[in-house]
Amino acid sequence: MAAFAAAVALAGAARWVGGPGLWALIGGLVAAIAPAALAGTGRRRARAVRAAVVAGVAVVAGVAVVWLAAGISPAEYAEAVAVVAAFAAALTALAWAVSGRGARPTAGFAVAVVLGAAWVSWPVWLGQALVGAPQWLVQALVVPHPLFAVNRAVARLGMWGEQSIAYRLTNLGQDVPYAMPASVWPCVAAHAAAAVAFIACGIIARPAAWRGRRRPGPAPSSPG
Repeated sequence: MAAFAAAVALAGAARWVGGPGLWALIGGLVAAIAPAALAGTGRRRARAVRAAVVAGVAVVAGVAVVWLAAGISPAEYAEAVAVVAAFAAALTALAWAVSGRGARPTAGFAVAVVLGAAWVSWPVWLGQALVGAPQWLVQALVVPHPLFAVNRAVARLGMWGEQSIAYRLTNLGQDVPYAMPASVWPCVAAHAAAAVAFIACGIIARPAAWRGRRRPGPAPSSPG
């Protein structure tokens, strides 16, 4: 399946670049964005939900296969996979809803990729704006964030913001103090709830769109 192959290839590339451990997990999380968005944009409307679910599961399976070589314990592995599964489900549902159940695949894919990438990368581009921000606001962004949740799952490997690469990219933990989430489950619950909300929006919006269309008038009668 294309979604599975894409997830394996991208997560494998991240594992090769970042090496085992924490960066392999972070790279796998980022690598899931595009395949998860693609999973929600099937063209067959009648089977769009089933196709999106199957493809979304394939994405998670692809990342999970690569993570088997990340050098973490089974409990850490299970929590990390739960995070990427919830994150992928939210992206797949978003792409499915925006695409109109597969009717506009390009729009669904683009919106899901852009928002997914923006959400994962906010510690980089939003960090400066959070200098001096209330602690509750910083924590409200940190606790449901998949990157921090994955880091929580493998906390023994160190804080991602203190790694050599991340230290140059973000000021979190430097100018912006924060605390790691107590567990991964608030992140999982938040993304699962987002997935349900996106699916509901997709279901509600479709009948509304049909109601807004003009009904065809009666056919003209034939002469004679």
